[in-house]
Amino acid sequence: MANPSFKDFAQVANAQGIYLQPSVVRLAMDADPQPSLPPNGGIPSIVSTFIDPTIVETLFTPNRAAAILGREERRGAWGQDGFMIQRIEETGDTVAYDDYSEQGGVQVTPSWETRDIYRYQTMVTYGELEQERYGLAMLPYAAKKQRAAINVLDQDQNKFYFFGIEGLRNYGLLNDPALPTPITPLTVDGNVLWKNKQVVDKYNDILALYEDLVTRTNGIVGDGVDMSSNLVLAMSNKLSVNLKSSNEIFATSLEDMLKKAFPNMRIETAPQYSTAAGELIQMFVESAQGQEVGFMAYSDKLRAHQLTTEVSSYKQKYSGTTYGAVITQPFLFAQMLGA
Repeated sequence: MANPSFKDFAQVANAQGIYLQPSVVRLAMDADPQPSLPPNGGIPSIVSTFIDPTIVETLFTPNRAAAILGREERRGAWGQDGFMIQRIEETGDTVAYDDYSEQGGVQVTPSWETRDIYRYQTMVTYGELEQERYGLAMLPYAAKKQRAAINVLDQDQNKFYFFGIEGLRNYGLLNDPALPTPITPLTVDGNVLWKNKQVVDKYNDILALYEDLVTRTNGIVGDGVDMSSNLVLAMSNKLSVNLKSSNEIFATSLEDMLKKAFPNMRIETAPQYSTAAGELIQMFVESAQGQEVGFMAYSDKLRAHQLTTEVSSYKQKYSGTTYGAVITQPFLFAQMLGA
C-alpha cells in the first residue's frame, strides 16, 4: 500500500483478521526502534573491588648509627650554632724529697674543641580535595605525609651520624679526622679478602684489630681494659655473613670463637661499613676509666613548625639538627679496611 489512508489500512487489516478498537483512528508509521546503548551485562569494577584497609609500607634499612655508638644526647639549644667540648690533660714531675726543696710541680692543660650545628628540613603539603579523594580510598593521607617527614629526617640524621657534614666541623662515626688510620687485613696465601680466607684467618684479623688497640693505647686497653671489657665490633651486613662461617676442625663458627675470646663484646652491623675503598671494620671500647668513647649529638631532634592554612590547602615544616658523631676518645678506636 503506497500512502494508504487509515480507512483503507483498516479494511486490509480486517480482511487479514486483525481488528482494531473503534477508538484507534490512526497509526504511527515510524521505523522499528533500535537499542542506543552498546551491549553490556556487567557493572563498574570498583563496585565489586574490596579495598583492604591494611596499608603495606615500603621497607627501608634500619637506622643503626646511634645504636652502634650507644648514646644519643642533646647539646645546647636550637638557636645556638655550635658547642665546645672541654678537654684537660694533667702533667707534672717529681724530685727527691728535701725539707727545704720546692722543686717539682703539676700542670693542667685545657683545650676546647668545637662542633658546628647543621640544621635540615622538609615540607609537608596537601590540598583539601587531594586529602578528600585519598580518603575515599581509606588512606589517611595527611597523617602518612607527616609520618614520612619524620622518617626522612631520621634517615638523614642517621646518614649525618655516619658521615657528618662536609665543610663544617661536623664529623661522622666513619670519617672523623681524629680516628686512627685503618690497618690492612693479614695476607694469607696471597688472600686479603675474608671471602677467600679460612675461619682461623678471619679470627686472626680480629685479633690484629685488638692488638692495634692495645698497642696504641699504651696500657689503657689490655690492662685497665681487657678482652672481657665492653668492646664493640662493627662491620657491614654483607661482611657479617662471615661470622657464621664454620671451622671444620674445631666444629665452631667465627662468631662462637669471638664470643669465647671476648665475652662482653657487642657485634653491630650497618650497610654504611661497605665503603668505596672496601669493607671497613671498627673495634672500639665503649668506656674506659669511667669515660665514654663518644656520643651522637643534636640540639633539636625533631621540630614540628606551625601548621599554615592556605585558601584550600595546608603546609607544615619539619626540621632537625645534628652535630654528627662526637668522638671524645678517638684513640680507643681501631679500624681495618679491605677485609
